[in-house]
Order: sequence, then structure tokens, then C-alpha cells
Amino acid sequence: YHSTRGRCPAVSFDQALLQGFAADGGLFMPHPLPRLSQDRLDQWKHLGYGDLAKEVMGCFIDSSIVPRRDLSRLLDQSFAPFAKADPPILPLDRDGQSWVLELFHGPTLSFKDIAMGVLIRLMDYFLDQNNDQLSLILATTGDTGPAAAYAAADRKRINCWPLFPAGMISPEQELQMTTIGVENVSPVGVRGCRNGGDDLDRVVARLFGNAQLRKRLKLSSVNSINIGRVLMQTVHYFYAYFRLVRRLGETLYFSIPAGAFGNFCGGEIARSMGLPIRFICATNKNNTLHRIFSEGIFEKMSLQRSLSSAIDIVVPYNFWRFLYLRSNADPEIVNRSLREVEQRGRARFDDEL
Repeated sequence: YHSTRGRCPAVSFDQALLQGFAADGGLFMPHPLPRLSQDRLDQWKHLGYGDLAKEVMGCFIDSSIVPRRDLSRLLDQSFAPFAKADPPILPLDRDGQSWVLELFHGPTLSFKDIAMGVLIRLMDYFLDQNNDQLSLILATTGDTGPAAAYAAADRKRINCWPLFPAGMISPEQELQMTTIGVENVSPVGVRGCRNGGDDLDRVVARLFGNAQLRKRLKLSSVNSINIGRVLMQTVHYFYAYFRLVRRLGETLYFSIPAGAFGNFCGGEIARSMGLPIRFICATNKNNTLHRIFSEGIFEKMSLQRSLSSAIDIVVPYNFWRFLYLRSNADPEIVNRSLREVEQRGRARFDDEL
């Protein structure tokens, strides 16, 4: 697992998972990405979601780090509270050209439950092996916090601190965190967040940027800065593809609501592994990503509050993973663009990129 900034040594899967951020402030990515043969895709096409997740995640986790039997058990435990074993795929039109994949049948009614449960169980597994503790600190604009609180509840080796912008998420989501009633989960409503979750993302990034503090407090995160979340989200795309295509090799288009860009990044990893899929990037009026793809400009804008508060984000940090992938894993392109955003508030990408 390499940092998108390329300024620290590569680490193993368990180290990447427990650290969250890379030591140089970058985000971890598996390198090189596994490439899947047509035969392997053919072997997977009839699997249910849980069994497919075991195969896909097995591509990213060496069996010397997590034996296959343990990985299977952790995934089964994670999916046990779900109302449906396989996410339903429902038609939106009569001619079968448009479908919706329902990923919200988990315990907090958010698609974040799928990856969050797996991530926190894997973290707990590694902490138990190391006889260690972690403090998880995360920023949420609505969905991530409840999913993390539920998955972390009563885990003896994990303390969970979900930070949310007070008054800027739905009352239901706030109550899911503040009424959970367990000692190891401490939700914090933060006032004065003019830019909502983006302000909190900067606070979390600064905490992780202080190496001594991070070590002393044993900090990690389960936002989609954590590569474990993003990798688990690749499974959605394999699952939907196999359910809908008439023959392997056909292209499927996914329209993805994009906030921090983690779910989209999971799709891009699936595509880079060989799945023939393409994307529509769906944003609300906080349209940073739309400007990137239509004009080649990444620019920090003021946050505009909307009804879709979970994607009220103007700094989609997983975009740096996406850029790393699309620039052939060149950390210097990522670093140059990051410097431009930090110094000038905007970065421009050349036409070819």
C-alpha cells in the first residue's frame, strides 16, 4: 500500500488500515492493482453479495495478514444485522434500461453500513492480535457517523469520536449517534462550521498531521480516507454488473451521488481491475467535481447548504486517489495539484489529463 504523495515507505494492509492517513499526509492505495481475467470474472458472476465480497476483498488482503477463514467469518458477522442478504436491484423504467441498487438495508439505513462494519471488524481483529487500542476520530455530514457509532459500539479496543457540524445534519442522524448510549462512542456536535463537514475534515487532517499527538492518542479514522472503506465499496460495482449484464464485456453505466468521492473511487478501482463500467458523477449545487470534469479546474468554493446534506462537500478528498489512478500512479502530479490548491485555492489540469 503506497501513499498518493509518495513520500513515505509502502506498508502492509493491516498497517494501512490502522493508520488511516499515510505518514506523509497522503492516502493509501494498493499498488499495483490486481487485474482480473475474463475467466475469473466468469467464476464470480453467480455469487451472492457476501460471497462476492470475500472474493473481491481477498484480492487486496494477503492471506498471511488475514487467513481466508478469518476474513470469511468477519464478513459474515458484518452482514448479519442486514435486513436483506443481497442488496435489491429494482427497475426504474419498463424497458429495463435503468435500475437502482438499494444499499441502505443495514442497521443505520445508510449505504455506509456495508463498508463500515467490515472496516471496524478488521481493525478490531488487528488490535486484538497486537493487544492494542485505537481512538477513531471522524468527521460526518450525516451518514458516516451513525454507521461508525453502530459498528464501534461496545468494542473494547476502540473508542469512537464522530464529529458533526451542529445543526447541519438531519435530526434523525444526530439522534442515531447521540442516543446510542455506549461508553466507547462519544459524538460531538461542533459549532461554527461555516463550511460544514469540510471544516471538520481540515481539523481531522491537522490532528493526523501532528505525528507526536497521533501516536500519543493512538488516532485513526474510518472516514473514507481509510482505504478499507474504499476497497469494500468496489464490491457494489461487481455485484450490480453481474446481476444486470446479459453477457460479460458489455458496458454498464453507474450514476453515483458524489460527496467525498469515496464510493466513486471504489468504482474507479473496480474499473481499473478490468470491470467494463463507466460513470456519471452526480453532484448537488456544491459542484466541485462537476467543474473538475467539465472544465479541468479544482477550486475551493464556499459551501452551499442543500437538502442532500450528506454530499454538501466542496473538498472531495478521495479525488486525490482518483487523480493518482488516472495519472498512472504518479505522486508528483498529485503533489503539484495539492500545492496549487493550498497556495492559490485552485488547480488546473492539462487537457490530456
